[in-house]
Amino acid sequence: MLVYDIDLSSSHSGGGTYWYHSHLHGKAWDQVKGGAFGMIIISADVDAEDVGTSDMNVLDFLSSKQSERILIISDANSDDGKYIANGNRNIETYKFNTNQWYRLRILIVGIDSHTSGINVGFTDDDNDTNCKIHALAHDGIYRFEVPKQESMLQYPLTTSSRLDAAIQCTYSSPGSSTTKITANDQTIGEIRILESNDNQAATPFENETESWKSKRMEYIKDLQELEETATNLVQPTMKLRVDETNINGISQGSHKPLCNKNTKDDFQYGTVEEWKFSGVNTHPFHLHIYPMQVVSDGCGPNHDKGEYYDTILAPESSLSNPCIVRIYLIDYDGPATLHCHLFEHSQHGAITWLNVVNKNEEDGATEDQNDTISTTCIGQCAEPTETPKLCNGDNYIISNLNRATTTPPPAPTANLQQEEDATTTTITTTPPPSNDITDDDKEEKEVDSNQANLSSPMQVDDNPITPSPVKLPVVNKPTEPSPAVESPVVINNMTPLVIESPVAADTNTSPPSPVVFSPHVEQEATTTDGDTNQENSGDDPAAEVVIEEKENKNIPILKLTIGILALILSILISVFTILRDRDIRNRVERDNELEDYQQQNLRHNTDII
Repeated sequence: MLVYDIDLSSSHSGGGTYWYHSHLHGKAWDQVKGGAFGMIIISADVDAEDVGTSDMNVLDFLSSKQSERILIISDANSDDGKYIANGNRNIETYKFNTNQWYRLRILIVGIDSHTSGINVGFTDDDNDTNCKIHALAHDGIYRFEVPKQESMLQYPLTTSSRLDAAIQCTYSSPGSSTTKITANDQTIGEIRILESNDNQAATPFENETESWKSKRMEYIKDLQELEETATNLVQPTMKLRVDETNINGISQGSHKPLCNKNTKDDFQYGTVEEWKFSGVNTHPFHLHIYPMQVVSDGCGPNHDKGEYYDTILAPESSLSNPCIVRIYLIDYDGPATLHCHLFEHSQHGAITWLNVVNKNEEDGATEDQNDTISTTCIGQCAEPTETPKLCNGDNYIISNLNRATTTPPPAPTANLQQEEDATTTTITTTPPPSNDITDDDKEEKEVDSNQANLSSPMQVDDNPITPSPVKLPVVNKPTEPSPAVESPVVINNMTPLVIESPVAADTNTSPPSPVVFSPHVEQEATTTDGDTNQENSGDDPAAEVVIEEKENKNIPILKLTIGILALILSILISVFTILRDRDIRNRVERDNELEDYQQQNLRHNTDII
């Protein structure tokens, strides 16, 4: 069991709805199916400085736990693949007081590999409702104007979306005061509207009807108009294609980072990247660490232009109306994972990472540019100050790539302290020591990517396979019993983790020792006079000597044989990987050429018209 200490800096946006799930490559799909996921609520002391409004009724609404409700929609725990709410295979029921505002925190956990979008609806039997629903936040980040003025009864979401919504329902009559909650037209819950009202004053609107502007931190500021004030920050548009087995031709099996297509290099810290997507019609794209601001109309209807999200699905995007986002690479450097959020597609290879490298004056940044780059977490981050470069032109720096991917960091200290309240778990973590690249490291050697696959050790699921010496135990030597493996701790994934403040735990828990199995080979012993063959029973010292001599002679041969077999297998897999990657690159190039041709045709037809 691993428990992480998390430093929740006050320099970040206060509060939000997030989630956790298994991310072990090759196993995540099955583990999430089995329930390895849940909601995380980051709660904060709400005041005008945290959110951006001083209206006391709004602050009362945002801080009220009595008016907060949880809705986790998933097909993971159901037997027939249908959606269920909060793990309830029956209809989940909510009771709302009439005309009272509630904050509904929604999490979508999609498992089906053929469903990339989930439409959450609120309606009654007449396809109408007595409720008003306004969006407050997306993927843990408040909207620029809170709440959204337009009330919506249908919310198209992705397989990993979070939505905070303000909802108010009005009681009309006993027979028509129930609103259904649906997921892709399947009823999963209902809201029963009661006549009573405990708190009419709390509201998400200023002066009861007006939206308010949320406080924007540096990493979630508006990036749409940066060309006029900081053109040196915004990078040229990069095309990014998401497929079932790769992203821009890079698959997990290649063990290569995604490089900047414009510079053929790592991504630079402090810059604003602009990505134009293709393939996100059916593949929800998720980026870790850095939220993405939608800057085009082509990302609808799932996303509103100008708002921030961490997962993008644009079923209506096209060549003439593409989905374009901007990402501000600030606060953190180093590797960041990106992948298709259909678990099966990620497992098939549609997952990789990019590398963000610090930019300073020695790398060519100007003094004005450094002044423009203002971080919001100075002194709070434990990441290394100098990130090793992984990309250089069309090649990969294998020495740093191996150092970054094959050297496991020390295991973090495992601590867990649970509050008396069973629904609240406080998580704290101490980050492991960083593996910084020092000046004493050997000079980086650049090699061709194809040669790199042949020269690097064979890897399966990021674990290098190298020949290991095998010890043959002496016959009748007692073997040590294997240590017992501790049972994992199972947490009810339908109870959200509410993180309020880091608390240090008192004890350390070390992971169980690995179980080591040694091959047991029976040998026939030959007596020193050569007359007879007899089994070594441990009584004849001469027989033991002969057995040990035979073992010593066999060990080098066995080592050599295993080494040759491992080398042959590594070469075969490397050749297969090269051929597969070449085919993927060719297909991506053909798709890009076809897209450029179609765009030229489109412009030509437009000129004719």
